[in-house]
Order: sequence, then C-alpha cells, then structure tokens
Amino acid sequence: MDDTVTEPAPDAVFSISFQADGRAALQVHCNRGMGKWLSASQGQLRFGPLAVTRKMCAAESIDGRFLKELDFVRSYVLRDGQLYLATMADGSIIEFAPSADQGQQRED
Repeated sequence: MDDTVTEPAPDAVFSISFQADGRAALQVHCNRGMGKWLSASQGQLRFGPLAVTRKMCAAESIDGRFLKELDFVRSYVLRDGQLYLATMADGSIIEFAPSADQGQQRED
C-alpha cells in the first residue's frame, strides 16, 4: 500500500469469471487458469489452489505478480460497477472493470 500503481500492458487481458459452483476461470495475460473461490460471508473472498498454464508472456507482463497477489486476497468490494480485491494486511488492491460482454452483475 505504498500507492504504487501497476497496470497491465494495453493489449493484455486479466480476468476472473466467478462460477456459482465455487469455480473460477482466469485469463492471466497469455495464460489461462482454473481454481476455486470461497466467500464465507459478504465481503470476504479467498482463492483455493489455482491451476494455471505457464506460457512465457512478454517480458513486461505482470502475470507472475498478479498470480502471487491472488494467493493473498482476503476481501472484496463491488463499487460503481468495479470489483476491488484486497490482499491481507492491506498489501494491495486489485481492480477489475466489468467485461464488455458481461450481462448483469450478481452480488453473492
């Protein structure tokens, strides 16, 4: 939380699709992944083990950092259509905008 902002390259896609059955599908720049998510109560979120392909993305990619941060996610906030994932001890905030093809948002 030193106010450093790290953004992916303009052509890089980082996304998480939360399935109702507790599975998550990820696009992590040039890699894809699957795993589990759990929300024990409103505002809490943890990811279980994630299986991710290990292609070599561009040298400037933040894919490795992004995946490490997901291990430490403990909470979330939905605000103004954006999803914010917070890591433990206020280490960082990961911000997502809704995808262009997303229909209605759900708040579970």
